[in-house]
Amino acid sequence: MLIGIVGKPSAGKSSFLNALTKSNIAKIANYPFTTIDPNIGVGYAYRKCVCQEMNVSCGQCINGLRPVPIKIIDVAGLVPGANEGKGRGNQFLNDLGQADLLIHVIDASGSLNEEGEDVDAGSHDPLLDVIFLEDEIEKWIYGIMANGWDKIIRAARSSKTPIVDIFTDRLSGIKITKPMIRKVLTANTNYPKAIDAWNNDLLLDFAKEIRKISKPILLVANKVDRPSSKQFLDKIKEKYPDVIFISALTEITLQNLEKQGKIKYFPLENRIEVINLSDKEKQVIKKIEDEILVKNNGTGIPNILSNVIDMLHYITAYPVADGSHLTDQDGRVLPDVHLIPEGTTAKELAGRIHKDLMENFVCGIDVRTNRKLADHYELHDRDVIKIMSSK
Repeated sequence: MLIGIVGKPSAGKSSFLNALTKSNIAKIANYPFTTIDPNIGVGYAYRKCVCQEMNVSCGQCINGLRPVPIKIIDVAGLVPGANEGKGRGNQFLNDLGQADLLIHVIDASGSLNEEGEDVDAGSHDPLLDVIFLEDEIEKWIYGIMANGWDKIIRAARSSKTPIVDIFTDRLSGIKITKPMIRKVLTANTNYPKAIDAWNNDLLLDFAKEIRKISKPILLVANKVDRPSSKQFLDKIKEKYPDVIFISALTEITLQNLEKQGKIKYFPLENRIEVINLSDKEKQVIKKIEDEILVKNNGTGIPNILSNVIDMLHYITAYPVADGSHLTDQDGRVLPDVHLIPEGTTAKELAGRIHKDLMENFVCGIDVRTNRKLADHYELHDRDVIKIMSSK
Protein backbone atom coordinates (compact mmCIF):
# COMPACT_ATOMS: atom_id res chain seq x y z
CA MET A 1 0.00 0.00 0.00
CA LEU A 2 1.24 3.47 -0.90
CA ILE A 3 -0.45 6.62 0.37
CA GLY A 4 0.11 10.00 -1.32
CA ILE A 5 -0.05 13.30 0.57
CA VAL A 6 -1.32 16.15 -1.61
CA GLY A 7 -2.39 19.76 -1.20
CA LYS A 8 -1.46 23.28 -2.16
CA PRO A 9 1.89 24.77 -1.07
CA SER A 10 2.30 25.62 2.65
CA ALA A 11 -0.86 23.79 3.73
CA GLY A 12 1.26 21.74 6.15
CA LYS A 13 1.86 18.54 4.16
CA SER A 14 5.49 18.22 5.26
CA SER A 15 4.59 18.80 8.91
CA PHE A 16 1.82 16.24 8.51
CA LEU A 17 4.25 13.68 7.07
CA ASN A 18 6.73 14.28 9.89
CA ALA A 19 3.99 13.92 12.49
CA LEU A 20 2.61 10.80 10.82
CA THR A 21 6.02 9.11 10.59
CA LYS A 22 7.42 10.51 13.88
CA SER A 23 10.47 11.76 12.00
CA ASN A 24 12.10 14.77 10.39
CA ILE A 25 11.96 13.39 6.86
CA ALA A 26 10.44 16.47 5.26
CA LYS A 27 11.94 19.95 5.30
CA ILE A 28 9.57 22.51 6.86
CA ALA A 29 9.62 26.22 5.99
CA ASN A 30 7.13 29.04 5.64
CA TYR A 31 7.32 29.53 1.87
CA PRO A 32 5.74 27.79 -1.14
CA PHE A 33 7.42 24.75 -2.72
CA THR A 34 9.59 23.96 0.27
CA THR A 35 9.24 20.36 -0.93
CA ILE A 36 10.72 19.77 -4.39
CA ASP A 37 11.80 16.12 -4.48
CA PRO A 38 9.16 13.74 -3.08
CA ASN A 39 9.59 12.77 0.56
CA ILE A 40 8.99 9.10 1.35
CA GLY A 41 8.41 7.69 4.81
CA VAL A 42 6.66 4.96 6.77
CA GLY A 43 3.76 5.53 9.14
CA TYR A 44 1.81 3.06 11.25
CA ALA A 45 -1.83 2.14 11.45
CA TYR A 46 -3.03 0.27 14.54
CA ARG A 47 -5.16 -2.87 14.25
CA LYS A 48 -6.35 -5.37 16.83
CA CYS A 49 -3.64 -8.02 17.15
CA VAL A 50 -4.21 -11.78 17.38
CA CYS A 51 -1.63 -12.33 20.14
CA GLN A 52 -3.95 -11.95 23.12
CA GLU A 53 -6.54 -14.25 21.54
CA MET A 54 -3.80 -16.83 20.88
CA ASN A 55 -2.37 -16.46 24.42
CA VAL A 56 1.08 -15.37 23.28
CA SER A 57 3.04 -12.13 23.35
CA CYS A 58 4.23 -10.68 20.05
CA GLY A 59 6.18 -7.96 21.84
CA GLN A 60 5.02 -5.33 19.37
CA CYS A 61 1.50 -4.40 20.51
CA ILE A 62 0.34 -1.31 22.34
CA ASN A 63 -2.64 -2.24 24.50
CA GLY A 64 -3.51 -5.07 22.13
CA LEU A 65 -3.13 -2.94 19.00
CA ARG A 66 -0.53 -3.97 16.43
CA PRO A 67 1.36 -1.28 14.49
CA VAL A 68 1.08 -1.98 10.76
CA PRO A 69 3.60 -0.20 8.50
CA ILE A 70 2.32 1.86 5.55
CA LYS A 71 4.49 3.61 2.96
CA ILE A 72 3.75 7.30 2.42
CA ILE A 73 4.86 9.78 -0.25
CA ASP A 74 4.62 13.56 0.10
CA VAL A 75 4.90 15.55 -3.14
CA ALA A 76 5.33 19.27 -3.77
CA GLY A 77 2.34 21.55 -3.49
CA LEU A 78 -0.18 21.50 -6.33
CA VAL A 79 -1.71 24.72 -7.66
CA PRO A 80 -4.56 25.37 -10.13
CA GLY A 81 -3.32 24.42 -13.59
CA ALA A 82 -0.94 21.75 -12.25
CA ASN A 83 -2.17 19.24 -14.84
CA GLU A 84 -0.95 21.65 -17.53
CA GLY A 85 2.46 21.97 -15.89
CA LYS A 86 1.83 25.07 -13.78
CA GLY A 87 3.98 25.28 -10.66
CA ARG A 88 5.77 21.94 -10.75
CA GLY A 89 2.56 20.16 -11.56
CA ASN A 90 3.10 17.37 -14.09
CA GLN A 91 6.24 16.03 -12.44
CA PHE A 92 4.61 15.74 -9.05
CA LEU A 93 1.31 14.42 -10.33
CA ASN A 94 3.30 11.63 -11.95
CA ASP A 95 4.94 10.91 -8.58
CA LEU A 96 1.47 10.02 -7.32
CA GLY A 97 0.90 7.40 -10.00
CA GLN A 98 1.43 4.38 -7.76
CA ALA A 99 -0.59 5.72 -4.82
CA ASP A 100 -3.62 3.70 -3.70
CA LEU A 101 -5.19 6.62 -1.83
CA LEU A 102 -4.53 10.35 -1.53
CA ILE A 103 -4.66 12.30 1.72
CA HIS A 104 -5.53 15.91 0.88
CA VAL A 105 -4.20 18.30 3.51
CA ILE A 106 -6.01 21.65 3.47
CA ASP A 107 -5.35 24.80 5.50
CA ALA A 108 -8.43 25.05 7.70
CA SER A 109 -7.39 28.50 8.93
CA GLY A 110 -8.01 30.15 5.55
CA SER A 111 -4.64 31.94 5.69
CA LEU A 112 -3.34 30.98 2.24
CA ASN A 113 -4.65 31.61 -1.26
CA GLU A 114 -4.83 28.85 -3.88
CA GLU A 115 -1.16 29.42 -4.78
CA GLY A 116 -0.11 28.85 -1.16
CA GLU A 117 0.69 32.52 -0.59
CA ASP A 118 -0.08 34.27 2.73
CA VAL A 119 -3.34 36.22 2.94
CA ASP A 120 -5.28 37.63 5.88
CA ALA A 121 -6.25 34.86 8.29
CA GLY A 122 -9.76 33.60 7.54
CA SER A 123 -10.02 35.38 4.17
CA HIS A 124 -9.72 32.27 1.98
CA ASP A 125 -12.41 29.57 1.92
CA PRO A 126 -10.69 26.16 2.42
CA LEU A 127 -13.47 24.41 0.50
CA LEU A 128 -12.22 26.03 -2.71
CA ASP A 129 -9.00 24.04 -2.31
CA VAL A 130 -10.90 20.76 -2.27
CA ILE A 131 -12.62 21.61 -5.54
CA PHE A 132 -9.51 22.66 -7.43
CA LEU A 133 -7.37 19.74 -6.29
CA GLU A 134 -9.93 17.09 -7.26
CA ASP A 135 -10.24 18.86 -10.60
CA GLU A 136 -6.45 18.75 -11.12
CA ILE A 137 -6.21 15.02 -10.34
CA GLU A 138 -9.09 14.20 -12.68
CA LYS A 139 -7.71 16.32 -15.52
CA TRP A 140 -4.33 14.65 -15.05
CA ILE A 141 -5.96 11.22 -15.56
CA TYR A 142 -7.90 12.61 -18.52
CA GLY A 143 -4.68 13.91 -20.07
CA ILE A 144 -3.09 10.46 -19.89
CA MET A 145 -6.12 8.98 -21.66
CA ALA A 146 -6.56 11.71 -24.29
CA ASN A 147 -2.94 11.94 -25.38
CA GLY A 148 -2.81 10.63 -28.96
CA TRP A 149 -6.48 9.64 -28.84
CA ASP A 150 -7.03 9.85 -32.63
CA LYS A 151 -4.20 7.39 -33.17
CA ILE A 152 -5.68 5.07 -30.55
CA ILE A 153 -9.07 5.11 -32.28
CA ARG A 154 -7.52 4.22 -35.66
CA ALA A 155 -5.57 1.34 -34.14
CA ALA A 156 -8.63 0.08 -32.23
CA ARG A 157 -10.78 0.04 -35.36
CA SER A 158 -8.39 -2.26 -37.16
CA SER A 159 -7.67 -4.53 -34.19
CA LYS A 160 -11.21 -4.49 -32.75
CA THR A 161 -9.69 -4.18 -29.27
CA PRO A 162 -12.32 -4.01 -26.48
CA ILE A 163 -12.67 -0.62 -24.77
CA VAL A 164 -11.75 -2.07 -21.37
CA ASP A 165 -8.42 -3.28 -22.79
CA ILE A 166 -7.71 0.07 -24.44
CA PHE A 167 -8.33 1.96 -21.22
CA THR A 168 -6.32 -0.56 -19.21
CA ASP A 169 -3.37 -0.11 -21.54
CA ARG A 170 -3.55 3.67 -21.12
CA LEU A 171 -3.97 3.73 -17.34
CA SER A 172 -2.15 0.68 -15.95
CA GLY A 173 0.96 2.83 -15.43
CA ILE A 174 -0.82 4.78 -12.70
CA LYS A 175 -2.11 1.67 -10.95
CA ILE A 176 -5.60 1.69 -12.47
CA THR A 177 -6.59 -1.92 -13.05
CA LYS A 178 -8.88 -3.68 -15.49
CA PRO A 179 -11.44 -4.59 -12.75
CA MET A 180 -11.62 -0.90 -11.75
CA ILE A 181 -12.16 0.15 -15.36
CA ARG A 182 -14.73 -2.55 -15.98
CA LYS A 183 -16.63 -1.50 -12.85
CA VAL A 184 -16.91 2.13 -14.03
CA LEU A 185 -17.84 1.19 -17.60
CA THR A 186 -20.52 -1.22 -16.38
CA ALA A 187 -22.02 1.22 -13.88
CA ASN A 188 -22.59 3.99 -16.43
CA THR A 189 -25.00 3.12 -19.24
CA ASN A 190 -24.22 6.40 -21.04
CA TYR A 191 -20.77 5.22 -22.02
CA PRO A 192 -20.77 4.03 -25.67
CA LYS A 193 -19.61 0.54 -26.66
CA ALA A 194 -17.83 1.77 -29.79
CA ILE A 195 -14.45 3.38 -29.12
CA ASP A 196 -14.84 5.98 -31.89
CA ALA A 197 -18.01 7.28 -30.21
CA TRP A 198 -15.97 8.53 -27.26
CA ASN A 199 -15.32 12.28 -27.23
CA ASN A 200 -13.41 14.57 -24.85
CA ASP A 201 -16.42 15.16 -22.61
CA LEU A 202 -16.95 11.42 -22.14
CA LEU A 203 -13.26 10.85 -21.46
CA LEU A 204 -13.26 13.59 -18.80
CA ASP A 205 -16.40 12.17 -17.21
CA PHE A 206 -14.80 8.72 -17.13
CA ALA A 207 -11.63 10.20 -15.59
CA LYS A 208 -13.73 11.68 -12.77
CA GLU A 209 -15.42 8.35 -12.06
CA ILE A 210 -12.28 6.22 -12.25
CA ARG A 211 -10.47 8.65 -9.92
CA LYS A 212 -13.03 7.99 -7.20
CA ILE A 213 -12.20 4.29 -7.02
CA SER A 214 -8.54 4.26 -8.10
CA LYS A 215 -7.34 7.35 -6.21
CA PRO A 216 -9.91 7.97 -3.44
CA ILE A 217 -9.24 11.07 -1.35
CA LEU A 218 -9.30 11.38 2.43
CA LEU A 219 -9.72 15.02 3.43
CA VAL A 220 -7.60 16.25 6.34
CA ALA A 221 -8.11 19.80 7.64
CA ASN A 222 -4.89 21.06 9.23
CA LYS A 223 -4.11 24.02 11.51
CA VAL A 224 -7.23 23.68 13.65
CA ASP A 225 -5.11 25.15 16.48
CA ARG A 226 -5.36 28.56 14.78
CA PRO A 227 -8.25 30.83 15.88
CA SER A 228 -9.31 31.64 12.30
CA SER A 229 -10.10 27.97 11.64
CA LYS A 230 -13.11 28.05 13.97
CA GLN A 231 -15.33 29.79 11.39
CA PHE A 232 -14.73 27.06 8.80
CA LEU A 233 -14.91 23.78 10.75
CA ASP A 234 -18.69 23.29 10.73
CA LYS A 235 -18.86 24.30 7.06
CA ILE A 236 -16.18 21.79 6.10
CA LYS A 237 -17.81 19.02 8.17
CA GLU A 238 -21.21 19.66 6.60
CA LYS A 239 -19.81 19.38 3.07
CA TYR A 240 -17.38 16.52 3.82
CA PRO A 241 -18.65 14.47 6.81
CA ASP A 242 -15.61 12.16 6.78
CA VAL A 243 -13.08 14.99 7.14
CA ILE A 244 -10.48 14.60 9.88
CA PHE A 245 -9.48 17.74 11.78
CA ILE A 246 -5.82 17.83 12.77
CA SER A 247 -3.04 19.96 14.18
CA ALA A 248 0.22 18.59 12.81
CA LEU A 249 2.20 21.22 14.71
CA THR A 250 0.65 20.15 18.02
CA GLU A 251 1.42 16.49 17.33
CA ILE A 252 5.06 17.32 16.54
CA THR A 253 5.32 19.46 19.70
CA LEU A 254 4.10 16.57 21.87
CA GLN A 255 6.38 14.08 20.14
CA ASN A 256 9.39 16.36 20.68
CA LEU A 257 8.60 16.93 24.35
CA GLU A 258 8.37 13.18 24.85
CA LYS A 259 11.73 12.65 23.10
CA GLN A 260 13.22 15.19 25.51
CA GLY A 261 11.85 13.21 28.46
CA LYS A 262 9.61 16.07 29.59
CA ILE A 263 6.27 14.28 29.13
CA LYS A 264 4.83 10.88 28.39
CA TYR A 265 2.48 11.08 25.43
CA PHE A 266 -0.14 8.39 24.85
CA PRO A 267 -1.58 9.34 21.42
CA LEU A 268 -3.98 6.40 21.12
CA GLU A 269 -5.41 7.28 24.54
CA ASN A 270 -5.34 11.06 23.89
CA ARG A 271 -3.48 11.55 27.16
CA ILE A 272 -0.37 13.33 28.51
CA GLU A 273 1.61 12.70 31.70
CA VAL A 274 3.86 15.57 32.79
CA ILE A 275 7.38 14.61 33.93
CA ASN A 276 9.60 17.68 33.93
CA LEU A 277 8.30 20.91 32.38
CA SER A 278 9.14 24.55 32.88
CA ASP A 279 6.34 26.91 33.86
CA LYS A 280 6.14 28.18 30.26
CA GLU A 281 5.97 24.63 28.90
CA LYS A 282 3.23 23.79 31.40
CA GLN A 283 1.18 26.67 30.00
CA VAL A 284 1.68 25.31 26.48
CA ILE A 285 0.57 21.84 27.55
CA LYS A 286 -2.47 23.23 29.35
CA LYS A 287 -3.52 25.07 26.20
CA ILE A 288 -2.96 21.95 24.09
CA GLU A 289 -5.06 19.87 26.46
CA ASP A 290 -7.91 22.39 26.57
CA GLU A 291 -7.99 23.51 22.95
CA ILE A 292 -6.88 20.39 21.06
CA LEU A 293 -7.04 17.20 23.11
CA VAL A 294 -10.41 17.99 24.67
CA LYS A 295 -12.22 20.12 22.10
CA ASN A 296 -10.86 18.30 19.04
CA ASN A 297 -10.58 14.88 20.73
CA GLY A 298 -6.85 14.75 20.02
CA THR A 299 -4.46 16.04 17.38
CA GLY A 300 -6.19 13.89 14.77
CA ILE A 301 -2.94 12.25 13.62
CA PRO A 302 -2.77 8.84 15.40
CA ASN A 303 -5.84 7.21 13.81
CA ILE A 304 -5.59 8.55 10.26
CA LEU A 305 -3.87 5.52 8.74
CA SER A 306 -6.42 3.21 10.36
CA ASN A 307 -9.09 5.24 8.52
CA VAL A 308 -7.12 4.70 5.32
CA ILE A 309 -7.20 0.92 5.79
CA ASP A 310 -10.96 1.02 6.30
CA MET A 311 -11.49 3.21 3.22
CA LEU A 312 -9.50 0.83 1.02
CA HIS A 313 -11.05 -2.32 2.54
CA TYR A 314 -7.72 -3.88 3.46
CA ILE A 315 -7.32 -6.69 5.99
CA THR A 316 -4.44 -8.11 8.02
CA ALA A 317 -2.91 -11.60 7.88
CA TYR A 318 -0.24 -13.20 10.07
CA PRO A 319 1.96 -15.81 8.34
CA VAL A 320 3.93 -18.20 10.57
CA ALA A 321 6.35 -21.05 9.93
CA ASP A 322 5.48 -22.97 13.12
CA GLY A 323 1.75 -23.21 13.69
CA SER A 324 2.08 -24.68 17.17
CA HIS A 325 4.24 -21.89 18.58
CA LEU A 326 3.15 -19.11 16.16
CA THR A 327 6.76 -18.36 15.25
CA ASP A 328 8.87 -17.83 12.17
CA GLN A 329 11.95 -19.93 11.36
CA ASP A 330 13.99 -17.87 13.82
CA GLY A 331 11.58 -18.48 16.70
CA ARG A 332 10.07 -14.98 16.75
CA VAL A 333 6.42 -14.89 17.79
CA LEU A 334 4.05 -13.44 15.17
CA PRO A 335 6.87 -11.32 13.74
CA ASP A 336 5.07 -10.09 10.64
CA VAL A 337 1.66 -8.71 9.80
CA HIS A 338 0.71 -8.26 6.15
CA LEU A 339 -1.74 -5.62 5.01
CA ILE A 340 -3.63 -7.01 2.01
CA PRO A 341 -6.72 -6.15 -0.06
CA GLU A 342 -9.94 -8.01 0.66
CA GLY A 343 -10.12 -10.99 -1.69
CA THR A 344 -6.40 -11.84 -1.47
CA THR A 345 -5.89 -15.60 -1.73
CA ALA A 346 -3.63 -17.87 0.30
CA LYS A 347 -1.36 -18.34 -2.72
CA GLU A 348 -1.15 -14.59 -3.31
CA LEU A 349 -0.13 -14.10 0.32
CA ALA A 350 2.61 -16.66 -0.23
CA GLY A 351 3.86 -14.56 -3.15
CA ARG A 352 4.03 -11.49 -0.94
CA ILE A 353 6.28 -13.39 1.47
CA HIS A 354 8.58 -14.89 -1.16
CA LYS A 355 8.39 -15.70 -4.85
CA ASP A 356 9.51 -19.32 -4.26
CA LEU A 357 6.68 -19.87 -1.78
CA MET A 358 4.14 -18.90 -4.42
CA GLU A 359 5.73 -20.93 -7.20
CA ASN A 360 5.91 -24.06 -5.00
CA PHE A 361 2.67 -23.49 -3.10
CA VAL A 362 0.98 -26.69 -1.89
CA CYS A 363 -1.63 -25.36 0.54
CA GLY A 364 -2.18 -23.06 3.45
CA ILE A 365 -2.98 -24.16 6.99
CA ASP A 366 -5.45 -22.18 9.10
CA VAL A 367 -3.61 -22.23 12.44
CA ARG A 368 -6.79 -21.74 14.47
CA THR A 369 -8.60 -24.76 13.00
CA ASN A 370 -5.71 -26.73 11.44
CA ARG A 371 -7.78 -26.78 8.25
CA LYS A 372 -6.07 -27.03 4.86
CA LEU A 373 -6.64 -24.03 2.61
CA ALA A 374 -6.59 -24.27 -1.18
CA ASP A 375 -4.64 -21.80 -3.32
CA HIS A 376 -7.85 -19.90 -4.16
CA TYR A 377 -8.97 -19.55 -0.52
CA GLU A 378 -9.73 -15.88 0.17
CA LEU A 379 -8.20 -14.74 3.43
CA HIS A 380 -10.19 -13.16 6.24
CA ASP A 381 -9.09 -10.36 8.52
CA ARG A 382 -6.63 -11.52 11.21
CA ASP A 383 -6.11 -14.97 9.68
CA VAL A 384 -3.04 -16.74 11.08
CA ILE A 385 -1.76 -18.97 8.30
CA LYS A 386 1.08 -21.37 7.67
CA ILE A 387 2.17 -21.76 4.04
CA MET A 388 3.06 -25.29 2.94
CA SER A 389 5.55 -25.46 0.05
CA SER A 390 6.95 -28.33 -2.02
CA LYS A 391 10.43 -26.99 -1.32
